[in-house]
Amino acid sequence: MARTRLEYARQSPTPKAYDHVLAGINNMWATQPNFTLEQLNSIKVPTWIVDADHDEAIKRTDTEFMAQSIPNAGLLIEPDVSHFAFLQDPWQFNTDVLHFLEHVQGN
Repeated sequence: MARTRLEYARQSPTPKAYDHVLAGINNMWATQPNFTLEQLNSIKVPTWIVDADHDEAIKRTDTEFMAQSIPNAGLLIEPDVSHFAFLQDPWQFNTDVLHFLEHVQGN
């Protein structure tokens, strides 16, 4: 969280608004996802639900519910990373994304 605060201050057009943004994120984490089973069942595009084995933002029960509820969805739990997998292990993250995209193109 300290890193995100610094990066927000450096990159945002509203660098002093981080606390407001964080309050919104905390509200989102407390209230979402709120997809219904019917909504998830209606997804027909190739879908891969990806989470991290040390994710501090996403509840594993939500991840598993989405993966089980979307027809033909895949589930990937990236090892040894948190919600910031793309920063912590960019090689793994990019390899996984490319694998998914290559698999989808073949269908």
